[in-house]
Amino acid sequence: MKLLQNGGEAQPYKNSCRLFDPNRPWRKPDLKREKFLSPLYSACFQDLQPIVSALLEAGVDPDDENHGYGSCLRVAASKGHLGTVKALLKAGANVKDGVDTYVEWLCRNYIIAASAAGHADVVALLLEHGADPNSFY
Repeated sequence: MKLLQNGGEAQPYKNSCRLFDPNRPWRKPDLKREKFLSPLYSACFQDLQPIVSALLEAGVDPDDENHGYGSCLRVAASKGHLGTVKALLKAGANVKDGVDTYVEWLCRNYIIAASAAGHADVVALLLEHGADPNSFY
C-alpha cells in the first residue's frame, strides 16, 4: 500500500502503468510514458472499493485531481459507483467544488456527471451531502 500512497510517484507503480493501463486496456505498453493517473483516481474509475477504502484510510486526499480528468468523486459519480462515492464522501470529499467557467461547471459538477449517466441513486446521495446542481450560478 505504501507504493500507492504518494500519488503514484513510486517507480514500481509507474512501471506497472507503463506496461498496462487498466483504465485503457487497449493501449499498448509505453515505456516512455510520463503522465499517470493517481492510484486513488484509478481505483475510483474501476470501482475497486477495497483499494479506495485502504488508500483513504492511509490518508490519501479524497479530493485528488488528475491531469485535467477531474476529481475522484466526479469519476465515481459519473460511473455510478455508489459505494465508492460513499467512501469518498465519508473521507471528506468536497461536493461543493468551486468552478470558474461554464465548461468547468459542466465537466466538474458531480450531480450533472451522475445524472447525465442515469445514476439517480448517486445524485440523491450527493444532494444529501450538500451538492448544489446550480453551484455555477
